[in-house]
Amino acid sequence: MKRLTIEEALSFLPAIEQGNGVAISMFKGKPAKTKTKVIYIAGTADQITANNGLLILPSDNKKLGYNNFDKGNTFNVGRNLEVIGMRFRFDVTVGAGVTPLTAKWNDAAPVAFLNGDLQITQDGTSGYLFDGPIGPFVKTGTAITTLDEFLPIIPFMFRETSPINIQALLAIAGTATHAWKVEFLCLEYTAADQA
Repeated sequence: MKRLTIEEALSFLPAIEQGNGVAISMFKGKPAKTKTKVIYIAGTADQITANNGLLILPSDNKKLGYNNFDKGNTFNVGRNLEVIGMRFRFDVTVGAGVTPLTAKWNDAAPVAFLNGDLQITQDGTSGYLFDGPIGPFVKTGTAITTLDEFLPIIPFMFRETSPINIQALLAIAGTATHAWKVEFLCLEYTAADQA
């Protein structure tokens, strides 16, 4: 992702001063606190197969290292996230015991993901928010900075309270011990009077 120039960073000062340290912008015609957030989901390849490709389920709970959705596959009332970038990360360490909590996230993508697709829908919208290959969003063995691993996308919105369906269509069956993590770079909009 592109880094801000000094001039661009300074252009945010009026909005930050208005928000008492947090940028204020207009969202749905009302003042909203605007923050950068990274929303993530992590697991192992065998979980994808067991869940018919779904990366997060309505029954999942927010769990450090596994996902930071508010509840299941939804976000709380008043929390809307504009997705502006995305990346996948992997740990394919050989041997038992690799989990999202112990993964180092520095390996190239396994073939199952590299040649697979990702589809994202949300209840109440028509069509896909995102539908495309996973390959452009992964490391393929080249050393690049963490900042540059996020690939900018045409923005879409994770809307409050509506279930989000994120499905990985793997090219071949994934290796059970391969840990994966998908991260969404977002702008979070919350009511100006909300924490």
